[in-house]
Amino acid sequence: QQQQQQQQPLVDFAGLSREAYMQTRVHRRLHGQAAQLSDQQLLELGQMSFNMQFIFLESTTEMLKQEPQPPDIFQGMGREGWMQQRIHRRLHARAASLSDEELLELGRRSFNDQFNALEGRGVEAGEAFEQQKPDPFGGVGREAFMAQRVHRRLHPQAARLSDQELLELGKLSFNQQFPALEGSMGDQASAVPAAVPQDVFQGHGREGYMQQRVHRRLHSKAMLLSDSELLELGRLSFNEQFPALEHIPA
Repeated sequence: QQQQQQQQPLVDFAGLSREAYMQTRVHRRLHGQAAQLSDQQLLELGQMSFNMQFIFLESTTEMLKQEPQPPDIFQGMGREGWMQQRIHRRLHARAASLSDEELLELGRRSFNDQFNALEGRGVEAGEAFEQQKPDPFGGVGREAFMAQRVHRRLHPQAARLSDQELLELGKLSFNQQFPALEGSMGDQASAVPAAVPQDVFQGHGREGYMQQRVHRRLHSKAMLLSDSELLELGRLSFNEQFPALEHIPA
């Protein structure tokens, strides 16, 4: 059964890597315990309030004590510790998407071999070429950089920026990022006015509409919706929103 679970498709952490999701959604005092959770458990943990996270992990720890545990394949270091010690830091963003067995095998290789091994995973030639380019985000990857350096309310807009634009945005203070993105969006609107639709969110903007009309525990899922889907979701009551999003793949 454990092997079957590991063969299932990876969980989608709202477009973030596993590490970035944990950094932004889980209380920092719980990171050590959360690192031992499965992807699905970590996803559910990040959707809870910080207070509920402590209670959830306490109950999970008690359950784990009562169940026979499989051996830690990462030699007692855990998945996160193994990656930190055995994987080249420039590959952490890509390695985060590997299964436990693949990550274990990658960590047994030399740093030079690791780059070649991950290049072989590229389905298209463009992916392999992209891996050879230097990471402009200092080795942390685009998603982790955005999670750490860009105000969370600006993530939907920042996701549309190029790597260079996102890098420049992350160098600004949070207060400076808001007017910087407003200016950027304004330039884009004047350059291609036909490509910019009318604001369907009644003047609030997408982010403002989501803050006011969508239950906060559903924001991570709601970020994946199109504008029209988000608009429809916001017209439902909070209680109706939860079952409405159940059909969306996690």
